[in-house]
Amino acid sequence: MSYQSPSQIRQQLKKTYRQIAASFSQTRSHPWPEFEFFGSLVSEESKVLDLGCGNGRLYDFLQNKNPDYTGIDFCPELLEIAHKRYPKQTFLEQDITELDLPNSFDVILCIAAFHHIPSTKLRKKTLKLVLQHLEPDGVFLLSVWNLWQWKYAGCFIRSFFRWILSGFRGSPRDLMIPFGPEKIKRYYYAFLPFEVRSLLSQQSFEINEFRVSGHNFLFVCRPRLLKGVSSPIPVSEKIFSRPLRNASPIATCKGPS
Repeated sequence: MSYQSPSQIRQQLKKTYRQIAASFSQTRSHPWPEFEFFGSLVSEESKVLDLGCGNGRLYDFLQNKNPDYTGIDFCPELLEIAHKRYPKQTFLEQDITELDLPNSFDVILCIAAFHHIPSTKLRKKTLKLVLQHLEPDGVFLLSVWNLWQWKYAGCFIRSFFRWILSGFRGSPRDLMIPFGPEKIKRYYYAFLPFEVRSLLSQQSFEINEFRVSGHNFLFVCRPRLLKGVSSPIPVSEKIFSRPLRNASPIATCKGPS
């Protein structure tokens, strides 16, 4: 596979998800451990934005909080499934790298979508947009895959040689991972935790909690307050259902499939 620009990768990724929407949605019918964890951090009747919502399954873990929920995704076929499953909720077709909504939110979640964004520039832009849509005392809940597993060794090797043959464009950690029996490839970036921390810090986020699941890196973040300015309502009181705990491992969930 030859080098593709970030915009080409996003276009191809959207095409791929439209192609696999039905089968992909079937594989996304079971809970992941981070759903319960993140859901426990959302307070009653919060304004919630679900980035890369897919078939909307995260709402199952939030509906007991009666949130003002909005889900966005760039795949119309997945959004159609979400609309059928949760007809009273708001689902909008939009690329998270072009986030543009008229209102702000108490809680923004991005579960297993940020690793699909190619290039540091586009990741920074996306985080900046998230910050612009987040209330000053809101919370951003982020998860990315931990792809440092032996089963992806072949993907890393192929990516490394592709990186060399392309004249060192892109990154050797731009992986193409197959999905389903037809082995349709999707783009992933293999993050290291310090990279995510750095990106969040550069875009004025504070990390309140970091966790490592077997195949996930989880981040609980909030906007960094200006020096000498305090939030009128403590984040733990307005957003969180319970106080933040120190980082600790949680149950392992499956890697990408």
